[in-house]
Amino acid sequence: WHIDAINLRKAWETTKGSKKVVVAVVDDGFDVNHELFKGRVINPYNIFTADGNVYCNSTNGMHGTHVAGIAVGAATRINDGVTGIAPDCLLMPVQVFDGERTTTFALATGILYAVAEGADVINMSAGPSYAGCGDVPLDFQREFSKRCQKDEERLWKMVLAKAKKKNCIVIFSAGNDHVLSCLPPQNRTGNAIVVCASEKGNKATTFTNYADASTVSAPGLDIYSSVPGNKYSCLDGTSMAAPVVSGLVALMKSQKPDITVAEVIAILQKTGVEQSGNVPVMVQADKALEYLMNPTPGPTPATGSLNGHDWVDLGLPSGTR
Repeated sequence: WHIDAINLRKAWETTKGSKKVVVAVVDDGFDVNHELFKGRVINPYNIFTADGNVYCNSTNGMHGTHVAGIAVGAATRINDGVTGIAPDCLLMPVQVFDGERTTTFALATGILYAVAEGADVINMSAGPSYAGCGDVPLDFQREFSKRCQKDEERLWKMVLAKAKKKNCIVIFSAGNDHVLSCLPPQNRTGNAIVVCASEKGNKATTFTNYADASTVSAPGLDIYSSVPGNKYSCLDGTSMAAPVVSGLVALMKSQKPDITVAEVIAILQKTGVEQSGNVPVMVQADKALEYLMNPTPGPTPATGSLNGHDWVDLGLPSGTR
């Protein structure tokens, strides 16, 4: 259903991606031999083994394979309801889990590796858990985000600054604990796209993080994609919503390689569909590409002079010129 929800087939009338665009998926492991990735895997890397062995076993690989399939899996099985959003782009799989475990350092290192190796788009569907905090008052959650985990926040700001310098766009899953999206420190930088999960009916899922620090939404419930062993399955989570957006950003990069994260966010928010449940708009692939190629100019800002100083009216509340 996610294919139709974002009008993907219509978007493909513009582009299915480009082999010049590389999408890095920073995750738990990958079946790089899956039929959806044939001939399009480059520069795989495992943070823990310091080599290209991004392996699958009983404790890792299901998640990463599923996420990668959503972002850049081939379109050969679209009639069965499964395809990557950007099926003609390349995949850089970066393993940052040792079995079921990882660390903030490993996650950050995975992103830095992808930046150094020339990734254009990076998807990270992983982060700290705040399970059980959904009933904590919102004011307390906001205060927590202002006061706590500041070392991690500084680390992520440094990592995202390096990505921005290379014009590499990073997409994070918002999280699945039904708390404010600003709790995970990687979501607080302002230089990444933070994705919430929607379900059918243009509404937030019951599990998605929401509100503060959220950028856009994408389908994240019952998402059909690849799993190890040339198989397919449905999974839920903002983990599944994020690669929908990563694939769309890859399509945008295929048309305009120099587009910035700020420009991408502006287009996705302008062309998305409103959702209920305190989450941002859900992305629309066709509208985003249409606007990218034929932007609609906005009104010319009013200008003037006051006490010898020029001013520009940016449409802000009265008194903030």
